[in-house]
Amino acid sequence: MKIKKNKITADIFILSLIIAAISLPIIWILCPLLSQISVLQSSTLELELLLIPLAFEAVVMVVLAALRMKEKAWVFFLLNNRKSTSSSTVSHDCTSLWIWRY
Repeated sequence: MKIKKNKITADIFILSLIIAAISLPIIWILCPLLSQISVLQSSTLELELLLIPLAFEAVVMVVLAALRMKEKAWVFFLLNNRKSTSSSTVSHDCTSLWIWRY
């Protein structure tokens, strides 16, 4: 039973990696088009910085869900805090760069 759960988790993880790998070129192709038609007047780089983490969010969430299922609360806590801290740091840095640009 435990091996079956690990196999299912591994399959979901690989599937999320495949989806992220497929979505990256799509994001790179669509960002210049979206920046041209965007009402917000955002640059291509800003849209890429916004959309690329979304491609890999599922990968991170699969790992965190696996840790939760294995009852490794401390590792889950550390990884979740690291993820949120790095995400907020990148968001703050990108936002401060964007504000000073105008």
